[in-house]
Amino acid sequence: AIKNLDAILDVEGLDGAFIGPCDLSISLGEPPKETPTAPHVVDAINKTREGCKARGKIGMIFVGDKHRAQEALQEGWSFAIPAPDITWMTRAIADVVDIPMMKKK
Repeated sequence: AIKNLDAILDVEGLDGAFIGPCDLSISLGEPPKETPTAPHVVDAINKTREGCKARGKIGMIFVGDKHRAQEALQEGWSFAIPAPDITWMTRAIADVVDIPMMKKK
């Protein structure tokens, strides 16, 4: 998708792009990291943010914690979610379903 990012962001009706840094890292041949450090992964993240900003689209990203979320917002992201999606999903499930394995110890 990064190779075709400009074409994707130019799709009429597309409101924005969402980056999952772990997924992006894996797709670019790197180990998953909530805050990637590999230069080509960081470049892809920055390219996505700047591409969204240039087109007036929403740029969204998962980040490691609330401090990184604040940094991401200062960098120009429209929306930053502290913690990966699996964390949010397991917390939500644990809150509504009494499954002992889902509860934190």
